[in-house]
Amino acid sequence: MNASVSDSEQEQNVIEVQDTVIVKSKVFEVNKLKCYWEYTAERLIRVKDQEHNLRIIQMQLKEAGKERVLFTPENSPDLANTFYSLTELENNGDYVISCEDKNADSWCDYEILFERAAAGANTSTNVFLFDPKSSKFEYSQLFSGTNMEYDKDKNMIKTFWKMSVDDYVLTYTYFDGR
Repeated sequence: MNASVSDSEQEQNVIEVQDTVIVKSKVFEVNKLKCYWEYTAERLIRVKDQEHNLRIIQMQLKEAGKERVLFTPENSPDLANTFYSLTELENNGDYVISCEDKNADSWCDYEILFERAAAGANTSTNVFLFDPKSSKFEYSQLFSGTNMEYDKDKNMIKTFWKMSVDDYVLTYTYFDGR
């Protein structure tokens, strides 16, 4: 049995970049700052069975009214392989990535996926902690890594690596300050 695909079926699956657009989200508040996301996205055409047709190629968190850039995350695999509608990007400030306190200092921080390995068992992320002095998000090597967990009670960071079926590596980092 020959499972060939017709030319018309192949054409329906082809993704082509129509143009690049700049999309701004609604203004929202994070860490007492009025902000918005500015997305640079490719508008795609001929995406079979896809309602969404924008793929983010860059995003920046900007302070509303001042246009000051607070944070420019790298384009993670999740962002590069996800399609969004114009409405989703415009109306939802935390739709693409959400802010949460990663280091228990009461400030909201961002965590960005940059790699999945070992069939998804190892998830590596970069964490950007909010610096209240500069009012920006700064990369934190200490809180970035693979399968990171912060234990506030023990003031400890734990990392976990799955090496093979029965082989794991755990690391613990205890510290006094943040």
